[in-house]
Amino acid sequence: MKKLLCALLCACLLALCACGVQVPARVEDALFVDGAYVRVCYLDNGEKKPVVLVGHGLGGDSAGMLSTGRALADAGFFVLLPDMPNHGQNRDTGPDCLVEVVIAASGLYDRLLDAFADDPNADTGRVGVTGFSMGAMAAFYYAANGRHPVTAAAPCCGTPDFTELSGQRVAYLRCPVTGSFENGPCVDEARQREIDVLLREASPLEKLKDRPGLRLFMQNGDEDAYFPLQAVRELADSMDGAQLEVLSGQGHIYTEGMRRALTQFFVETLL
Repeated sequence: MKKLLCALLCACLLALCACGVQVPARVEDALFVDGAYVRVCYLDNGEKKPVVLVGHGLGGDSAGMLSTGRALADAGFFVLLPDMPNHGQNRDTGPDCLVEVVIAASGLYDRLLDAFADDPNADTGRVGVTGFSMGAMAAFYYAANGRHPVTAAAPCCGTPDFTELSGQRVAYLRCPVTGSFENGPCVDEARQREIDVLLREASPLEKLKDRPGLRLFMQNGDEDAYFPLQAVRELADSMDGAQLEVLSGQGHIYTEGMRRALTQFFVETLL
């Protein structure tokens, strides 16, 4: 099926070229902006495009979300995929646990939007955020607390209630993560108590309920071992402009179907 779709896409592109229609090239770059490593994807068509920030999961890096960046770029967006604080090329940048990475990512997103404010291809007045797992938490947090207003957010397999992670080992893993979530080293007990307080204080659930104009599209599996459905259901029920897609039989995993759905959501809300 994938081969057929690729063949059809190639045929369409060839037909456009044969008709004299110039197909814009996709630009992909990797650079350091204000000391932070970020991948950039967009179509080189001379037009300003809405900006979408894409966050990856705990222990990963931006390469893991590059297929999403490419799909969004091809759909007409200017896409920024940073390595999250203390991850990838941005290791040794401070945060020692998941929730602190999420908070620090908000400041990173602000700096990236500032840096690209004058870029001829980026319209930083139209901003979307998405991400998987920790990246989804960062999307929730930035939509509630970011300095740049967010028009649309599409978190995948995340939660707006950070206290749902309290007591879970993943919340106390020491960053940068080494080993698996099951056996990687954790911070000490005193630090774990501090993290529990921070999870409660940083939770963006209540702030998000009071964000008029924000469009929110959440995708969560009903068999996710890390994030239960209670908080996303509460937000979907109490916030105008919020919708939740519960994926039956799906655990904590990011799929091609989720990528297609969030891309369509951003097309409908940002373009």
